[in-house]
Amino acid sequence: MNNIENSTEKSAQNLYVFVVFNGTMDAINFEECIQNNGFSGRLIPVPFEISAHCGMCWMEEIKNQSRLEEFIEKQGLSYKKIHVMEY
Repeated sequence: MNNIENSTEKSAQNLYVFVVFNGTMDAINFEECIQNNGFSGRLIPVPFEISAHCGMCWMEEIKNQSRLEEFIEKQGLSYKKIHVMEY
């Protein structure tokens, strides 16, 4: 799944990766799967700049973007879209 949207080209220090889900259960399953795999992110309410699907998204540091995308694909985790933007 290649649903990645870069909404800014600014400095990486303020950029984060946001994984948006189709539903609340997808968000909960994602959190349970990713928690013990060395990621520093967390579930947060979807920022208003992103269209809310289930109301929750995973926010991760930009430095972990490639590893996060590989993990999602390898685990077959369900999500709606990945956004990269300032926060």
